[in-house]
Amino acid sequence: MFELLGIVFGGVSRLTQQFMEARDKQHEREHEAIMFEKQVQLQAQKITAERDLRQMDVEAQRDTGELNALVTAIQAQASEAKAAGGWVAKLSASVRPVVSYWLLFIYTSAKFASLYLTLHTGDAGALAQGEAIAEAIKGVYTPFDGALLGSIVSYWFADRSLRKAGK
Repeated sequence: MFELLGIVFGGVSRLTQQFMEARDKQHEREHEAIMFEKQVQLQAQKITAERDLRQMDVEAQRDTGELNALVTAIQAQASEAKAAGGWVAKLSASVRPVVSYWLLFIYTSAKFASLYLTLHTGDAGALAQGEAIAEAIKGVYTPFDGALLGSIVSYWFADRSLRKAGK
């Protein structure tokens, strides 16, 4: 009888051990499959990152080429102006300021015309009050005008001062 119990318990023990090993191998395979999937995802991310990096390199080279072409064009224009004589260089240097003054004159004229029309299209009794003029100025001077004025002042004064300080 003990022999029979020994055989049964030995068999059950052996089957339990085989079951545990099979289950352990199944978990190991599942873990390997998950790790393989993670490696595939990581490799795909690396490929995407490398492609994006190459694209940024191409764009940077293109931008550098465009900037170099612009610098070359400006230098060529400056050397042509110097070679043509002093008055051509002065005329070339005066183009941007003259255009700036011209646009400032046109813009200011348009604002004064708008202010004039605002004041003179209202009733005549309101002109005696200072409030009507103040309201007309508030109506003519918009947030866009403030932004434009700020950008002009920053270009002509702050930007140039910062560039001179950097030299």
